[in-house]
Amino acid sequence: MNTYKLRAECSQDVAEFIQNVHSQLKSFKMIKDDELPDVYFEFETELALDEIILTLKDIEDSHVMFQTVQPIEKYTGERNYE
Repeated sequence: MNTYKLRAECSQDVAEFIQNVHSQLKSFKMIKDDELPDVYFEFETELALDEIILTLKDIEDSHVMFQTVQPIEKYTGERNYE
């Protein structure tokens, strides 16, 4: 089981991701940023990082999520523009 973290522009973006992978999530939690509209999302899954990124790229306007998703121990919140 792998644990990942990502940042999203709003909770609706995370809800769309959950809808797409709900059967593959073991656990998850969403954390609201008190100063920004952003939310943080931590989740456990058997999916590999590249599978998660492909799934996120299928969601409209999900660039912040797929640019920030990382294994939780490597998560910095910084966007990867590559």
